[in-house]
Amino acid sequence: DLPEAMQEREFPSSRKPLKELVFEGKFPE
Repeated sequence: DLPEAMQEREFPSSRKPLKELVFEGKFPE
């Protein structure tokens, strides 16, 4: 059971555009 913040990071594409994924640090550029 992950907190909501973690869930958003686990499934970011369902809510956030790719740009925000990069900002979140999910995909280091």
